[in-house]
Amino acid sequence: MADMTEDEIALAFRRRVQLQALCHRVGQSVPAHVVMRFRKAGTWDREITQPIPQTLLPVLTQTDHPLRMSLPDGPLVVVVEDNTRGIIDVSEHLLSHDANIRVASLKHFLTAQSNDECWASPFVLDLLKRNADALSREDESIWIGAGLALRDAIDCDFRVNCAGVRQASRLRFEESYQEYLSKVIRPRARCFEHDRPPVWNPAEEAEQIRVNFEEWSSLDDLGMALSRYLDFCGYLPLAGELSAGTLIAAWEIRHSGHDIWHAVWKWTESCQSVLAQYHAAHALLEHPHWIRRDESERLINSVRDIISSSEADSICTEAPLWQLRAHLLQHYQVHLEAAVPGLNSEVVATSACWMAEMVARLFHAAPDHVKKGCEFLLTEVLPLSWRRWLMARSRMTPSPLRVANLYAPFIWGDALLATAVRRFADFPECEARDDYRTFLVTRLTSAVYVGSLRVVGRSSAAYAFELPVSPSDLGLPDAPTASENAEAARQVLAARLAIEAGTGLKDLLSELRELPDGLSTFLCAGLRCWPVDRSHADSAVRDLLNDNDWRRTVFHRLPLETLDKLISFLMDWQLQQDEEWLVRLPQLLAFECECADEPERRDLLLFATTVSAMAADVASPVARLLVGPKRSEIARQFDGWRQTTREVARDSEPWLAARVRAFLGTIENIL
Repeated sequence: MADMTEDEIALAFRRRVQLQALCHRVGQSVPAHVVMRFRKAGTWDREITQPIPQTLLPVLTQTDHPLRMSLPDGPLVVVVEDNTRGIIDVSEHLLSHDANIRVASLKHFLTAQSNDECWASPFVLDLLKRNADALSREDESIWIGAGLALRDAIDCDFRVNCAGVRQASRLRFEESYQEYLSKVIRPRARCFEHDRPPVWNPAEEAEQIRVNFEEWSSLDDLGMALSRYLDFCGYLPLAGELSAGTLIAAWEIRHSGHDIWHAVWKWTESCQSVLAQYHAAHALLEHPHWIRRDESERLINSVRDIISSSEADSICTEAPLWQLRAHLLQHYQVHLEAAVPGLNSEVVATSACWMAEMVARLFHAAPDHVKKGCEFLLTEVLPLSWRRWLMARSRMTPSPLRVANLYAPFIWGDALLATAVRRFADFPECEARDDYRTFLVTRLTSAVYVGSLRVVGRSSAAYAFELPVSPSDLGLPDAPTASENAEAARQVLAARLAIEAGTGLKDLLSELRELPDGLSTFLCAGLRCWPVDRSHADSAVRDLLNDNDWRRTVFHRLPLETLDKLISFLMDWQLQQDEEWLVRLPQLLAFECECADEPERRDLLLFATTVSAMAADVASPVARLLVGPKRSEIARQFDGWRQTTREVARDSEPWLAARVRAFLGTIENIL
């Protein structure tokens, strides 16, 4: 080495590192993008031999090639020869040494834009076009960089990965299915840098939606117009002038004489999404003159099936598809907030709705996967997603859709329930009307009690799950079979309206000292689902948290499940505060944790203290507990939490892993 220059030594060192990095791959295939990344960095200058099947180029360029298997469009191409399937990941061939194959691979992805359902994002399609020339060059220093940029963009593209799941499911190819599904279920933060749902803030994009209504209402086929609506904004339960009913009304003006009732149901039968059933039922309820009296029970049955589909014992055949959407919606809401902190709350919430619908549609043609998908989400995905979300909590602006996604993710059933209640007085007379009313009153009471249905004291609402009525005007006239339930519904609605208004918040919170368990649970559930209005909340919450008697009584009397809901509300409030109360809440939680006698209550308050302290980026509240008089009991619980948290953070976004390391490191240094 004494005769080697510094440059030669550096090159030898880089080659040595590269060999060590690849040595564990001996006997295995090394993906082209791995090799090319080393080659681009100048750490690998040996000749690379890539065996290229002679049939690859014609199979890539000819969609009707006899050796090419018929598949849904996506990133995979399958060659069938001599009863053997060869599965080709086309993105890897963007790095082929053969320029013709690179160009053919690029053209394969460009076909995504010519499909009715584009399976690549606009960003990827634009990147493909901009790199087309570079990819066709023979100069390795040019085409390798272009190929790697394209391959990386395709690898994290949400739409491409959804298409990969669909293809792998059709092929029953488990390895590819799991690979694409993992990218779809837990997309990385960079996935959201260059892609977005068609509508991600309805209030700001209302004018564009109206412009589209003008275009869609001119189409000859109502089903086509509704399909355009579903793809563009139908993943949101929009109300009023942005609802599907408004589009149908505009279409009817231009196409008079058509039977809207039959046209709408015909569309639902051909649509590959159960959301079509929701939009059909919602539109007919909002425009009861379209309902055929002799067939009104069909609508009643559809409304009942959708509203009750969230129940585990629902007899509705499509209940698993609705339940899958609810689980996916809740997962994507917490995942996005943990992966990309600081985004606009409404943008995150609408993106979660869009992604949940995109993924749920993948299972529409594979019903055998739906129940397995629900079980997978409930047992493996959601627990981890919630854990990350709790560690990553950051300031989010108030948003009704956000809290609905988090705490009441069956927004479609709640939206249809709110609409059915509000429009009941206009529903045509039929034999099933009384039973239908009883069903609605019972469901209404339950939905408002658990906090899933918002009651807003105004004449209009942005989303259909908001019920813009006064409790005294429910549109549900009393009947012998429903009067008692209707009165209970009015009382619950009045209390929920008081929560939403926020004007009597201090009085409501004060009553938690003495309220029976059922009422305290109702109040805390409503608070948790309330988009916190600081103008009403700040003074009330601060005064009561500073009241030692109130805090001690409430924190040590409420049932644990109810206390958990109250703490969730307080933490949402905390994250909207300035410096003083941002760090004061975890100190107060730590004090109550130290005073708790029941082990289960102490564990809940310790967890709340830790999460609240981490959100404020302060470690002193937890450190105080670990050196306090009950340190032996608390340390055992904290050690288990610390180990689990380290494991969760290890596979999280870099910013979250850094937050956890800093938080735990500070505590360990103090100890």
